[in-house]
Amino acid sequence: MEKLEFLLFAAYIGRMTETGPIHMPSVSSTELIRKFGRYRDIARREPVTIVNHGRESLVLLSSEEYQRLKRRDREVLRLQDMDEGFLEALEKAEVPAEHAHLDDMLDDWKP
Repeated sequence: MEKLEFLLFAAYIGRMTETGPIHMPSVSSTELIRKFGRYRDIARREPVTIVNHGRESLVLLSSEEYQRLKRRDREVLRLQDMDEGFLEALEKAEVPAEHAHLDDMLDDWKP
């Protein structure tokens, strides 16, 4: 595996683990039905998790946020499209010590 491919993969893994769980307001489905207008207004500003029988089941979000996420879903990032500053930062990036155990996941990895 080339060094840059490894760094891209490590950056991706690091981003997944560094962000951790996303905090969103949550509401039971019963409460959502009773106070829909309130949670609709909140969802225009930030996603709201809907809980059903104690488990997260759905997320209510604005149409604009949904469209933004769908656009990103189709976004492709090629090495040729990355600027020099990003590539230099990526080459200098180091995996934090607390994530060193993730190296084991790469032992059998093949592109």
